[in-house]
Amino acid sequence: MDDAGKVLFTRDSQIVTLTGDEFTYRVFPDPEKTDVYFDIIHTPTDHAEPSAP
Repeated sequence: MDDAGKVLFTRDSQIVTLTGDEFTYRVFPDPEKTDVYFDIIHTPTDHAEPSAP
């Protein structure tokens, strides 16, 4: 979402893993070729939030 709350994009993706420690989803650059894909993996982190320059 942008600052006004408007949705900028959406994605309908296959969920590969969904646990308290990991959220992974799969995207296909070409939906017709399901043998080529990227898994996007999100895991918890404890690093500080970046600050504006």
